[in-house]
Amino acid sequence: MPESNTVLVTGGTGFIGSYVAKDLVDHGHDVVAYDLSTDPRILEKLDIAEDVEIRRGDVSDPTDVVNAVAETDTTHIVHLAALLTNTAESNPRAAMQVNIEGTNNIFEAARTLDDQVERVAWASSAAVYAPPANYDDGSDWWVTEDDLVYPDTLYGATKEYNEHQARVYNEEFGVDHVAIRPTVAYGPYRETGGSAFLANIIEKPAVG
Repeated sequence: MPESNTVLVTGGTGFIGSYVAKDLVDHGHDVVAYDLSTDPRILEKLDIAEDVEIRRGDVSDPTDVVNAVAETDTTHIVHLAALLTNTAESNPRAAMQVNIEGTNNIFEAARTLDDQVERVAWASSAAVYAPPANYDDGSDWWVTEDDLVYPDTLYGATKEYNEHQARVYNEEFGVDHVAIRPTVAYGPYRETGGSAFLANIIEKPAVG
């Protein structure tokens, strides 16, 4: 994105979303943080709260998603909003609504507003892979995009499904997208989620 664009970041007040927002702001783009939570604490700690428009919204509501994209003149979407592993396991139906239907709502907004939205970047997850024992004899300590995809969590299953629907939206409807499979996300201000323990290992002893 060489020129200035308006980027809507779902999950934009969360840990990863806030860092994505900072990078976009640093590169001169207008950023809308679209999230159920309007808590600006991480954005404030990254010193970009005044540079980001926070818009409360629910990715599982298709009308709300389309309105958010249209009303903010969004040209690019970074879709990060999701229920993570533990929450998905404790509330499977909500996981379907947020992770699968919510992602579909993003792709639908990009499809119906194709004269406005140029591209969707979205987060799949390394959770789509099978447990390590399923890969050869364990002598290789990495996997590739061509390796077996066989998630053993509901969260991973929702992400695998999203990879399939993303491919269909690209091939059938021309929605331009790019996906990544993040592994462990940690760093300053990571307070929740499965990898928060890594920050706590350092922070808890430091503060006593």
